[in-house]
Amino acid sequence: MATPAKSCVEYFAKSYGGIVVYEEVCYTFLHNGEWLPQMSDRWKTFRYHPGMFKIQLQREVKNSSVKDSPSEILLVELMTEIFNRTPKPQS
Repeated sequence: MATPAKSCVEYFAKSYGGIVVYEEVCYTFLHNGEWLPQMSDRWKTFRYHPGMFKIQLQREVKNSSVKDSPSEILLVELMTEIFNRTPKPQS
C-alpha cells in the first residue's frame, strides 16, 4: 500500500438488566485507493470516485482496555488482502 492504512478501534458498554457487556469495534473504509477511519470529510469526492468498501469487526470483550487485540491484527490482514485484490484507482 502506498499510503499508510488508517483504521479506528472503539469500545462500547451496553447494559442488559444490570449486566454490563463490553464490545470492541474495529473498522476502516477503502475509498479511492486509501484506507481511512472515517468518510464524513470526503463526501464531495464521491462525485468523482463513487465506490467505497467498509470492513467492520465486532466482538465482545471483558473490559475496554484490551491490548494487542486479535481484531486489529485480523483487520490489517483483511485490509492487505482486499487492497491487493482490488483494482487501483485511475488518476
